[in-house]
Amino acid sequence: MVPNKQNGDGYKTLLSMENGEALYGAFHAMILHLSKQPKRDGWLTTDGTRDGGPLTAAALADHIKFSTKTVQSMLTAVTKDIGWLIDHSLKNKVESIAYPGKRVDIQFVAMAQKFHKAQAKNHPNQAEFQKENLPGTTLRGARCLEEIHINHKWEIKQIEALLEWVLSNSFWLYQIRSLGSILNVSRRNGSLKFENALAEMQAEGQSKLLNGEQLEQDMFKRGLGTEDYTQVTDPDTGEILWRLKN
Repeated sequence: MVPNKQNGDGYKTLLSMENGEALYGAFHAMILHLSKQPKRDGWLTTDGTRDGGPLTAAALADHIKFSTKTVQSMLTAVTKDIGWLIDHSLKNKVESIAYPGKRVDIQFVAMAQKFHKAQAKNHPNQAEFQKENLPGTTLRGARCLEEIHINHKWEIKQIEALLEWVLSNSFWLYQIRSLGSILNVSRRNGSLKFENALAEMQAEGQSKLLNGEQLEQDMFKRGLGTEDYTQVTDPDTGEILWRLKN
């Protein structure tokens, strides 16, 4: 169906059909597809303002004769949790710079971006965290995270848990300032920096007794199951607790 450019009746008819909602979902998919094209900046606008192109929410609303608020809600819904929304200008660089002819998975870009933004606050004077250098720092970090996942068989949850732990650990907060260094080999024992940090995180976890709620949170962060923990009983309270196995 070709929508009427002047009055938007095509879309009104679409919604009034028996499978209107499903067909409207297909329209959402079309918007999603178009938003990945070179002019996608405008399609990603959800506040009705121009951001580099004429294809704003307001312009789209005017074209299909929906309210701007409706179109804003639609764009928010169809782009929710889409990785390339995190920083689409950075994604372009990932595709063109990181690996010629090969795209770095956007989930690693997201992880690196979150980590480096936190580290930029912790180390504001470090050159690689300055505004002009941060995109390149994030790209290098994303490439390293992807290599850790693919070549070293680290699970995504394991990587995410370690990144959170590093940011909360006063020693490793300075040892791993940027993710571009995590593949460096330590001269002392030949391990990756990330492996050293993981060993310490696990040792810390093994010495910690967890109650039921803490156990669930720890399992989720580490991507583990109850079989990876030892059950113990608190001699004073009789409470059932768990400790991470060696």
